[in-house]
Amino acid sequence: MKKFLTIFLALALVFSLSACGPKPNEGTVSPPDPSEPTEPSKPNEPSKPDEPTEPEEPSKPDEPSKPDEPTEPDEPSKPDEPSEPDEPSKPDEPSKPDEPSGSEEKSYTMSEDGKTVYFGHYPKAQVQDKELIEALNAASGGRDWVSYEYYLSGERRDFMFYQDVTYASETYRGVYFTEYRPNDVRSEGKEGQSYVDDNGFEANTVYWFRFETLSWRVLEKSKGSALLVSENVLDSREFFPAAKGETGQKANDYQASSIRAFLNGEFFDAAFSEAEQTNFSGDGDKLFLLGYEDVTNPDLGFSSDADRTLAATDYALMQGLNNGGGARWWLSSGNDTYDFYARYVDGSGFPEYNQYVYFTSLGVVPALRVKLFDETPPPVEGDETKDPEEEEMIDEIFLSINGRKISVALEQNAATEALIELLKEGDITYQASDYGGFEKVGNLGHTLPRSDAQMTTEAGDVILYSGNQIVLFYGSNSWSYTRLGRVQGVTAEEWKDLLTEENPITVTISLK
Repeated sequence: MKKFLTIFLALALVFSLSACGPKPNEGTVSPPDPSEPTEPSKPNEPSKPDEPTEPEEPSKPDEPSKPDEPTEPDEPSKPDEPSEPDEPSKPDEPSKPDEPSGSEEKSYTMSEDGKTVYFGHYPKAQVQDKELIEALNAASGGRDWVSYEYYLSGERRDFMFYQDVTYASETYRGVYFTEYRPNDVRSEGKEGQSYVDDNGFEANTVYWFRFETLSWRVLEKSKGSALLVSENVLDSREFFPAAKGETGQKANDYQASSIRAFLNGEFFDAAFSEAEQTNFSGDGDKLFLLGYEDVTNPDLGFSSDADRTLAATDYALMQGLNNGGGARWWLSSGNDTYDFYARYVDGSGFPEYNQYVYFTSLGVVPALRVKLFDETPPPVEGDETKDPEEEEMIDEIFLSINGRKISVALEQNAATEALIELLKEGDITYQASDYGGFEKVGNLGHTLPRSDAQMTTEAGDVILYSGNQIVLFYGSNSWSYTRLGRVQGVTAEEWKDLLTEENPITVTISLK
């Protein structure tokens, strides 16, 4: 009986444990059959944002109220250079942010009247000479072409390319495209939807542009720096590539714009050398666009439409600038009613218009602040300071070649003014070599402002070529140059003998 009872209790325990265990497929998820994968559900398709219809170009309205412009945020501290809490700055003795350190050197030239600064280089004039074009095409062979990654049908595409080439001590940018850059980033690259073809450029053709010195208008000087704006429309691109910004950002908010990123990235790196980049003032953006309040401020030199009328470079036209009736250029100010509009200056200098931010046909006119270097020597007691107006005009410089000093009567232009300012700091010596059997040419080591004009040179002419090449002619040539002057007191035969006696020759330029 006890044995039977023991067996009965054991069986009851087994059945009890079995009833408490997991049921088949309960508490676990079996993986899907790999031979029949489940189709993921499609996410809800976002509704297309309302796109505004493009209104006709508005007539000049009464001056509207100024758009709300975002307040400028407090300057953030540099992440890589945190302030030291144990050594707080003295509130009564602030540091001078705009004062250049002793290791920095001025890398720009200012005109004698202080109204223009010559600073940086960027592609400007189109190369027209067939022989030079052939040489540049040959020099570019085997090199990689870089895509601009411009927008086409709303997406970044590879259809427009560039390449920078140094040839005969001068830098050029080659550009070609397989489809036309559209005026609207959402459009296709077809003729009729682009200003590139309107400006005379054709697909599948390489065009070359010369890097030239940039000219900047001085708007104001204060606190050891000068506010400058370009004297030309230098490029052409969209303000922002969509009608709506990302994560709720307005498309016409300059702080989040693609044009701001371009100025402080691609443009900054292309236009300024490492030495020149140290001459910028301030810790924020190095380059920026002027706003509506700037270009309507008489204190900054904008008193009329004429003060806002700017010429475009050939390179800007190649990029698709709308130059009908004059070059149009972006301002940093957005429209206060429509997020997809930003203000611009039209070809006549009128600053009241608005344009879609995703149009590529408006120009880029950079502004910047440059450090001012105090080059005035301290006054010496007993010396009388001369009035600059009373200082004698310098109209002569000297060339020393093989022990002989030759006088050069100077032209009066921006190039000779800049050259004189350089010579006041000391003599300039360079090497010059034969070229073409009619000239000696050498790199000055500095860049001077250009005012090129087509001319036929003669023996004895002293010429500026490409902004940094001094050409001494002992023969004749027809080209586009900036004339610096002409040698005096020497015959054409003597001049030729002096230049061709050796190759290369050493030339020293001086004021005395």
